[in-house]
Amino acid sequence: MKKLSLFLSLGALLLTGCAKNDYENFGAPGQKAIVAVTTSGMDAMRNGDLMAIQIYRADEADDYKPYAHGLFDASCSPKFNAITGDSYKITATTVRQADTKIAKTGDVYGKPFATAATEGFIYDDSELQLSSSEVETADGGKYDLPNIERYYTETSKQINYPGQKLTLEMKPVSFKVTTTLDDNTLDGLKLSVTGAPEVTFSKEEAAAYRSTYGAEAARSTVTTWYQVKDIVKAYSATDEEPYSESFRITLTDKNGKIIFETKNNIEAGTGDDISITANEDGYIVFDKTTSVPAEKLLTVTDDNLFYGEVPAGTQRRYRVSIEAQEPDPDMVKWYVDGTLKGKGTDFTYTTEAGNHTVSYKIPAEYSATGSEITKSAAVNVWTSTGIYILNEPNMTATETTRGINRYTYGSATVERFVKGDYTMFGATAQHITNWAGHLYVVSPYVQSGVSFSSFDAKTGSFVKAAKSVNDAATSSLRAFAGVSPTQGIITSKQGAWIVTLDNGDFEIGADKISGTESGADNVFVTDGTVFIIANGKALAYKAEGFTASSEPKVLGDATVGFVQSKDGYVWAAKGGNLLRIDPYELSVETVTIGAEIKFSSSPWKQASWVASTTENVMYFTKDSWGTSKEVYKYDITTGTLTPQFIAAEAIDNYMLYATSLYFDPQKGELFCSAIKGYGANSAYNALFGFTGDGTKTTEVLYDTTDSEIYGEKDMWFPAMMCPIKNFASPVR
Repeated sequence: MKKLSLFLSLGALLLTGCAKNDYENFGAPGQKAIVAVTTSGMDAMRNGDLMAIQIYRADEADDYKPYAHGLFDASCSPKFNAITGDSYKITATTVRQADTKIAKTGDVYGKPFATAATEGFIYDDSELQLSSSEVETADGGKYDLPNIERYYTETSKQINYPGQKLTLEMKPVSFKVTTTLDDNTLDGLKLSVTGAPEVTFSKEEAAAYRSTYGAEAARSTVTTWYQVKDIVKAYSATDEEPYSESFRITLTDKNGKIIFETKNNIEAGTGDDISITANEDGYIVFDKTTSVPAEKLLTVTDDNLFYGEVPAGTQRRYRVSIEAQEPDPDMVKWYVDGTLKGKGTDFTYTTEAGNHTVSYKIPAEYSATGSEITKSAAVNVWTSTGIYILNEPNMTATETTRGINRYTYGSATVERFVKGDYTMFGATAQHITNWAGHLYVVSPYVQSGVSFSSFDAKTGSFVKAAKSVNDAATSSLRAFAGVSPTQGIITSKQGAWIVTLDNGDFEIGADKISGTESGADNVFVTDGTVFIIANGKALAYKAEGFTASSEPKVLGDATVGFVQSKDGYVWAAKGGNLLRIDPYELSVETVTIGAEIKFSSSPWKQASWVASTTENVMYFTKDSWGTSKEVYKYDITTGTLTPQFIAAEAIDNYMLYATSLYFDPQKGELFCSAIKGYGANSAYNALFGFTGDGTKTTEVLYDTTDSEIYGEKDMWFPAMMCPIKNFASPVR
């Protein structure tokens, strides 16, 4: 049992009042002395408290004989007559509220006093048995474990001079049980401790205690003291060999129903504070024992708590699966940075910028294992000030300038961010991902260039390039997605591999991910799940503990994916048939819409298909990568398809080339990248932005043949966009 801080403050006690000195009994030689008795080790006595003192005097053979005794209340200041040079032994005991706790016949109190209160010491050879553990209580009972607050001491002292003081170091020989519950529960509650008298609480008693001792207003606190069974052993105990006693506790409500009982014996020693309270859900909690019924105790079977990078202001969803005979989901607590934010198996919160820790916790009192169940994950929440635009260069030129452009919201033009050559980018750089503070670029064609490369997302500095990936053939590579700051996935026509990440550096594993042996296309990670399109199927893997040998769940037929809508569902498509996937349960529903989600596989490009984070809608281009001039809008809630949501005239008759759509979660707007046409017209690029009702907010036309900006005349094809992620602190 946990020991709390010592419950008594040390203080000196000089009882004030009415001692009378009687010298008639002195017969020994030596100087007469009056010795004042004070105490330490306990708070000052209050009205109703009694202290009994037994004094022994050493004779010529140094044997101590009864000499004097007295029983004093708080008004008295004990002083006894002594002879200098003589030695005295003293035993003393104090009982708080003894006036109402100890039995009384006439003026005589029962054990442990067995005498009447005195104004001064009585000098005779009678002896009070103050070390006795037996107590006669006011209810007529006799107990070795009474509910009293008691102190005891033994000391020897030689009196050397008149006016000498004798301090009795009182030691507690009781422990206390502190019960803190709401008034209704406490009213009529019976507290039973093995071997002790039963105690019944009342609202009035609780209110009085709260008023006197300033307990919390929301709950009432009542403290019940229990004297230990063996006073001498308890007093003689040391820190090295402490004294404790074993017992059980039962709480019974006013209707006679047992609402709490300890399962096993508990231990308590002198000065201990045993706390019985109720948690925020109203269940009584004591050490490892609670009033939670066994059938409600929970076991976690699964969760989707995993690392994530999330835009600020969006909803982040978590879920946990539990088992219990009669489960109480509210026993699952959810925390963000240590602050309780929700309860239940499902938890959703709106993200704020910064690095955060999300965790769930099932406290030990709710756990079927008897131990706390908890898990946490880092969430890096970013804000965005613009867009990166990956550009593929002229495929016919082997060593032209290549790179990544950048658009900052509100700017009048698009600027060069990364300028590189064939050692940094492939001839058809098509796929870009901003992950864990770095940009990762995939190029399907590897001639005169590289297939996979990385750059610092903040500075644009080149980090690393791989000319080929596991000897994948020309026109093979597809996409990249981050799983965690140290793990990613790259897909190809030959299969998918795990990429080990280290601040932009990377190593690509040689083992194909299970289920992708015949080739893989799109990859997407969200809500603790990895999704891959492979061999015409949508596959799902658990992100936690993900390895190349992890077995996938086949979700259904799909050739393109993935987007996640505002309602949390993940979508994949095969033509006009869409799979609506619950990312946690991995349940699937097929939804048919009146249009097809298209993409071109040569050169490979991810489809122009995005979902809004502000409305439950999706956008996709009418045709594939080089001919479309229209954007469709599909309302998921109503099932309404709007063709020509954005028509050709809205984009100045430009062509929506490659992966031309991006939805910015910060602005809540849809962005389209386009070119004026093929041939020389491909040097004329455009960026358009639209609100959810189709209002144009952005129109930036820029000429990539401008040598002052781009450094060299060339045709630049906008291949794919990704967000500029601004993290409040470094990614962890």
